[in-house]
Amino acid sequence: MNKKWIITLAILLVSAVLTACSGRQKEAEADSEAISFETTDLDGNVVKSGDLFKGHRLTMVNIWGTFCGPCIYEMPELEKLNYRLSKKDCSIVGIVCDVESLEDTETIGEAKSLIDEAGVKYTNLIPWDNTWDIFPADAIPTTYFVDEKGRIVGEAAIGARSADDYENLIDALLE
Repeated sequence: MNKKWIITLAILLVSAVLTACSGRQKEAEADSEAISFETTDLDGNVVKSGDLFKGHRLTMVNIWGTFCGPCIYEMPELEKLNYRLSKKDCSIVGIVCDVESLEDTETIGEAKSLIDEAGVKYTNLIPWDNTWDIFPADAIPTTYFVDEKGRIVGEAAIGARSADDYENLIDALLE
């Protein structure tokens, strides 16, 4: 088992323990507090949470990994959804959970290759220091929904889904 797999599994395990210990409290906090972070996309461009969520009624935050078959499988569906969501003032952003930093050129290259193959146009981010505090992921893919004020709304969606399934979830959250 290579180092990246071990680190990713350790992150997921720690996240699961922390979520189990403070899940309800985190949900209540997330509902009332705006998310605030700064990170980079896979090309090294700075991305701020305020800019990411502003102007979108809802942003779908999809946590995925380059090693995750279901994540890769759903990427073309997410791009179909991305096009449909743009008409509803909504957006999608991905977080590539197994990229360790901008210096992790091997995993970034792999992620970019998968993104290109799937025809994905939406932004994909590198995890930042407290990513897993904001978006706990016991399994991947895990998807959160964030309103334009930067607050998590609804429940996290765990597992791969079709564009139609995600759109139904989003439509319910927009009502």
